Amino acid sequence: RTSTYSHELIVSPTDISAQYKKSVSFYQLENLIEADAISMLRSLGVRGSTEQISEAARAVDCSPMTLRLLGNYLRLMHEGRAVKWRELDLLDEDAKQGNKIFRMLRQYSRWLEKSDNIVWSLVGFFRRPATQLEIETLWNSLSASLAQAEQPNMGELKRALSRLSELGLLYPSTPSTYLDCHPVIRQYQRSLHDTASKTWLNGHLALGNLLENSVGEKPSSLTEFLLT
Repeated sequence: RTSTYSHELIVSPTDISAQYKKSVSFYQLENLIEADAISMLRSLGVRGSTEQISEAARAVDCSPMTLRLLGNYLRLMHEGRAVKWRELDLLDEDAKQGNKIFRMLRQYSRWLEKSDNIVWSLVGFFRRPATQLEIETLWNSLSASLAQAEQPNMGELKRALSRLSELGLLYPSTPSTYLDCHPVIRQYQRSLHDTASKTWLNGHLALGNLLENSVGEKPSSLTEFLLT
């Protein structure tokens, strides 16, 4: 079997089926075979005997996404030592802990700097890729209250985006998609938001004002309104 872990095909079935209706075919992607999972962890800088790395791979069911999260975490936090996976709560069967991907993402939430966590949380406000203007609007509106300190500057926003992209927690920014991520990561961040909180309401109010201000006073048609 050919290993393709370096180039994952990641889609959101809900978003795609809503947009393209019946013109899309869906395929169930299997987890990696154990040999490929071991190779993937090694390529991410995980060190140890084959048995130690194999044990870490089996702990996350050889899932490509979770392997990447685990491999990066072990390299950054534990100098790549494979045995350190045992210090994580990946095998905790408590339903409240969520699935293994969520448990791995929770480790990053605990480890990331506050400004990185603030930027990462912004993906939870969207069900689609966000534009640069939308993210800068949210950042200006919410970063001070979320950090409970002086509002970080735009340079800090860009640095956080770069760090999160390097970790695989966000996709690299492009001119058309300034902030985007794997649908599971978006779901994780949405689960952390209190939808009755001031932060949630103020964030959507800021985005609503942005949309309102981007539209002319009297669009001549619905098409003009949607294309503005």
